[in-house]
Amino acid sequence: MDDLFGLELSTRSLDAAREFNLGLERLLYQQDGAVAFFEGALAHDPEFGFASAAGGIALRLEGQMARGAVALSKAAASALNDRESSLLQAILAMAAVRFDEADALIESHLTRWPRDALALMLHGSILNIFSSRPDRDVQLLRTVEACLPAFEGHPYVLGQFALALEENRTFTEAHTVAVEAVREVPNNARAAHAAAHTYFETGQLDECEEFVESWIRQWENAGPFTCHLVWHRALSALTRGDTANAKRGLADILAYKGKSLAVLSDAASLAWRLRLDGEDVGGVWDELEPLPDVVGNRFGNAHRVMVLAARSDFDSLEPYAEKLFRAGGANRETARWARAVKSFTSGDVAESARLLDELEPTFRVLGGSQAQTDVFRETHITALERCGRRSDARRQIERRLRQRPAHRDELWLDRLR
Repeated sequence: MDDLFGLELSTRSLDAAREFNLGLERLLYQQDGAVAFFEGALAHDPEFGFASAAGGIALRLEGQMARGAVALSKAAASALNDRESSLLQAILAMAAVRFDEADALIESHLTRWPRDALALMLHGSILNIFSSRPDRDVQLLRTVEACLPAFEGHPYVLGQFALALEENRTFTEAHTVAVEAVREVPNNARAAHAAAHTYFETGQLDECEEFVESWIRQWENAGPFTCHLVWHRALSALTRGDTANAKRGLADILAYKGKSLAVLSDAASLAWRLRLDGEDVGGVWDELEPLPDVVGNRFGNAHRVMVLAARSDFDSLEPYAEKLFRAGGANRETARWARAVKSFTSGDVAESARLLDELEPTFRVLGGSQAQTDVFRETHITALERCGRRSDARRQIERRLRQRPAHRDELWLDRLR
């Protein structure tokens, strides 16, 4: 039995393979229902461990970490073929927040199985969100380009390719590729996501909101990734100065608590930006505080820091920063961010600006796309402004405006003149 891309599966059950492939398609296109299909595959073949591995990934994306851990443990105890076993080692490293190890394992895996769509999906996730590599954007594009010929223009890989192009600021080609992939498969959330990025990064903010809103309405089996697409819509609204719609987007994101792992980062990122603008976001921080977080997931950790700081929970923030520092490696950058944010929210903005000056060259290590990394840059600019270093803040905003038109930045710049 083979998967959707002709790679052998470790099951002899035609029904199990069919259910697995339905789940794989849902997972790749980020639609709802993947977990149920992987469970269906296991119902037909309880020994099909790779279905359990894929189900574990899908569960974790929904924020069901405990169930996901059980599924991955079952997979690890199963008999898998060489390809499945190779990929499972990387999946387990990701689950244990050993992202650089997982990165190396998947790169090696893809040299042998370049048509492994699930491996490419996970590698994209690592490089776009979790990797500590300074060249992660370049490596993301390099990896997808190396695998492209094996997929022969499949719409799934085109979505991955479009996002890699966009993160390397090749916006025109990225948009063309993304739109074509959505045209071929309207339910392709990966391609729709890449298109949202290209609209945002080129300053087409109204178009971004309209595209995302329209696309979500027609999306069949809309999955938990809707949470992040709503974030894109709300961020575009905020960037063009529409605070009311940004706040509505924040409420929409919070509705995905317990359904999407992205709620912590998406809601905290948007709420923190609103807070920088002097907006009241109500009890959002208390709602976010209980959400799951694992030290070593730098992207999640950086947003946990915002939650603790916004709640003025310095008794928790300081030991949290120390825990991050003890974790070593790139986690120490997240610890530095925590200390800068503590200074920022406790009133020592000059110290915060100084710490953020030092951290600024490594903001990308904190994780996320270029658009997501902006929240760290905006905190830095605000600290510079508030401590009286207005010319430094102005230079940072002017640099941003050279990259992307933004009404919010234009207003900010006017205030600093």
